Parts: sequence; structure tokens; C-alpha cells
Amino acid sequence: MKEYKDIPIADIELSGQNKRDAKRKKDGTLKDLIQSIKAFGFNPATPIAVRPHPTKKGKYELRAGERRLYACKKLKMEAIPAVIVAMDDIQAMEATLVENTERLDLNVSEQVNQVNEMLKVYGNDTKAIAAKLGLNEQQVRLRKNVTKNLSSKWKSWLKSDDSEAQSISMAHLDLIARLPKNVQDDFYSEKYILTRGSSYMPVKKLDEFLKRQYLRVLDTAPWDLDLKNGFQISCNSCKKRSDCKGQTELWDVETEEKEKIALCLDGMCWANRLAKVSIKKYMEALKQNKKLLPVTTESHTWDEANKLRAIFGVKSLPSWPPYCCYPKYNTMCKEDDSGAKAVFIIDGPDFGKIKYYRSTKNDSANGKPATKPKVKSLKMRRRELRGLRLKLVYPKLSEAILACDEPKDKSLKFAACVAIVYGASPNFSFCTIDKEKKETEYETFRRVLKSKTFDFGYAYKDDEKYTVDHAGALWLLARANFRSVVPGGPNAQEALKAEEQCRFVAELVGFDFDKALKEAEAEKPEPKSWKNLKADGTPK
Repeated sequence: MKEYKDIPIADIELSGQNKRDAKRKKDGTLKDLIQSIKAFGFNPATPIAVRPHPTKKGKYELRAGERRLYACKKLKMEAIPAVIVAMDDIQAMEATLVENTERLDLNVSEQVNQVNEMLKVYGNDTKAIAAKLGLNEQQVRLRKNVTKNLSSKWKSWLKSDDSEAQSISMAHLDLIARLPKNVQDDFYSEKYILTRGSSYMPVKKLDEFLKRQYLRVLDTAPWDLDLKNGFQISCNSCKKRSDCKGQTELWDVETEEKEKIALCLDGMCWANRLAKVSIKKYMEALKQNKKLLPVTTESHTWDEANKLRAIFGVKSLPSWPPYCCYPKYNTMCKEDDSGAKAVFIIDGPDFGKIKYYRSTKNDSANGKPATKPKVKSLKMRRRELRGLRLKLVYPKLSEAILACDEPKDKSLKFAACVAIVYGASPNFSFCTIDKEKKETEYETFRRVLKSKTFDFGYAYKDDEKYTVDHAGALWLLARANFRSVVPGGPNAQEALKAEEQCRFVAELVGFDFDKALKEAEAEKPEPKSWKNLKADGTPK
């Protein structure tokens, strides 16, 4: 049975099961909601949902509509339209779930809280929760694991105001929380790799990266997994495997051939066992070649690398192939090649093998580089010079853009096209709001649409106020993005790439690009020595 009526706000109590962050309940669009209710009244078509309080007679427990209730409290309303529904605990929880899911997207922290609250109500029945949320059972278990296993560094970051923390997906967090906490902390210091430009690394790519960087396939271990090898337990008895009890439900790892594999989740233990096995072979190999250096073919965390460096007694642990500080000067070779140097592979498929490389930087008989230095052609030199000249033009173009308050073509159609091309939108937050009349942004917007002109405020010049028509407004909005087309402090190549767009912008703002380029040519002339060069750049 449902009953619709106005309920005194004083008789309504919160359930405590709405797991939205406090800021998200009260910030953002809540101001707009308050203004809407103040202007048009509470919409009776969207009443809040309550049930009779299970323990307090005469009181009601809120199940849906917390933000609407909060807005009404702010406006000091005495009563609020509500629908009263008799619900048990599970039904009440589902009502709150629907409210949270449909009204506003949950961030990752709220999604985790939501799943944990449902686990209490449904008695850890992951199948039932998965059906309610439209997830699979493993996703529910992963969300449960985020609360249990996510390290304190990541939790603190999620609660911060960092924009990246607010936009990270639940799927990304699921993968991170599966790792041991010390590995999570190690990855936290490199979390910048998560973002590429304005978007996050794809989940599949992150999964591959974490496995490659921090985990090891146990079947590839160069030791007997059944033997303890000086440790308390063997690898097959260890609980820090992806296929042991408590971990299997979080990991579903297989090869391209669909063969299930187990991963070692403890990188430090792996590094210790690896060092114990490989150090003996390394010491034996040193007897034959005292200049033999250990190299790795796998990625290691900072702590793991420090452990291996200490055991092998080296300052650094370089990577193969080939071992080098400057890859362009080294190449793989055979043992009997002139200048061949030996390295010992301490991990990976080539574990225990000795490989050879030679330096090409300074290996000729007279001590000169073996490879001839690359000579720039005359055409390439002139192209680079043009790029350097363009670098002198662009600052002048930037000044011309800021000085141009209106385009040559003042039609609304033209200005709108420019605004669209350069990503500008009619953002009326630039408009001056009449505070004396207590005008809202929406009222300002309606006023602007009715009039042919509007006050644009202080746009790009602190001492000059603009009152422009719609075409002028769109132009000034688009102009904000013109300078992003003009590169600041570019190298010659970047300057050349931007020339076509910069010429187009120059035409819009009435800037004589060719004249400025001629001035740059006079300032940076072609070197006289180039007259003595052939087309390929070599002397005549």
C-alpha cells in the first residue's frame, strides 16, 4: 500500500544507508535544486520516499530523496510531499539503491560503500547483489576486496579533491586492489601512467601492465616450485599465489591458448628466491670471466631491484638486450667478434645464459666513430631555418589575437562557425549578473536570449568592459582558444607543423603573416657558408 501526503520535515529521519559522499550530497547541483524549488515550488510529481520508522513510533525513515529533503530544510519548509510505503529492510535497501543509481552517477568510493552495505543486507549473497546491480559475481567480489585490501595511500587519494581521483573508474581500482599492499604503494608513486592526456589508460592495458611490471608467472620460475630452497615454505604451498584460496575469486588468469596460469603476488619473495638460485651460477661464471656483468630481462620494483643489486654486488642492474647505458652505441654480437663483452642473464627465458654485445661508439682502429655522422641536406637545413623564423612570428601573432576585439566579418553566422571550429560554447558565466535584483544565472540567460546585446563583463582586459551583440560574444569566446593554436616556445619542427593553422587565425584577426615572416628572415638570414654546400649538405 502506498499513501501520498505532506509530512512534517521534523518527523523524517535519515536511514544512514545512503552511501554518497557528504560533499556530493550537498555540493554541485544542490544550489540549482534549491533555486528551482524556491522559484517554482516543490514538484509534487517527484515526492520523496519514506517508510514508517522501524523503531520510532510516529516517525518516518527516508529511503529516497535525501538531496530534495536537504534543499527543503535549507529553505526552512515545514512539510514536504512524500510517498509512504511499507517496506522490510531488503526492500528499503533496494529503494535507496535505485535512487542512488538513477539520480546521479556514483563515484568509485560510493560504489564500494554501496556494495558493502548490500552485502550486509543480503548476507554475502554475491549472486543476488550482482543481479540487482547488473554486474557479474566476480565484479561484486572485487568491489568487496577494494574496501578490504586497498592500501591507505590509494584510499586517501580517492578522498582528495584531485580531479583524477574523482574520475578513476571502478574497474581500474578493482585491478589495483588485487595486488599486495606494498606493491600498491609502489605503483602509487607511478600512478601518473594511468592517465594519457585527458583519458585513463584502458582497463585491459592496465591489467597487462600490472602483470608485466609487478607479477611473475610461477611456471617460468627457474627453481623447483616444490622445494623450499632455504625458505619456510615452497612456492606450491604459498598463499601468495593467484590461484590459492581467497585469491582465486579475484584472479582469472590464462594464456592466449586458454590455459590457466598461476601468478606470484609477492615480488620481494620472488626476488629473494631468484637471487638465491642465480647467484651460484653467476659466481661460477665469474671464474671464467671476471668482467661479466649481471643483467635482467624483466621489470622489477624499486625494492626488488635494490635487493638484487645488493646480492650481486653491483651499483646498477642494467637491462638486456643489449646491456648498455646508450643503446644506439651497442649491438648484440658473437663471442669471437672483435670487442665482444659478456653479460650474465639473471632472469626470464634466458636465465643463466651468457650473452655478448659490442660497442659501436669508439671501436675503429684509429679511435674515431665507426659510423659516419649523418649530414643534413641543404633542403633540411633551410626547412629548420624556416621553423626558427616562424618562432619569431608567433609571439607577434599572439599579441594581434588579443588586440582583435571583433572579426572582419561581423555576422552572427560567421562568428558562430568560428566558435564551433575552435571549441567555444556560449558560456554565459561571463555575463554580469544583476545582484541588486538577485538575478540567478538562469534568469540572466533568459534575459540575454530576449535581447540583441548583453554585458559581456571584463573579457581579457581588466580595465575595459564590453557590451556586444551575440556575434561579438561568440567571437570573444572563440578568441580565448585562438592562442592555443599558436605554439608557445616551440622547437623548429613544432613551429612548422603549426604554420597552416596559424596562417588561418592570422587571416581572421587581420594579421599580415607574410610581412612578419619577411621581418623574421631579415632578423635571421641564411648563413653565408651554405653557399659552399652541395644539395646533399656536403662541401662543394
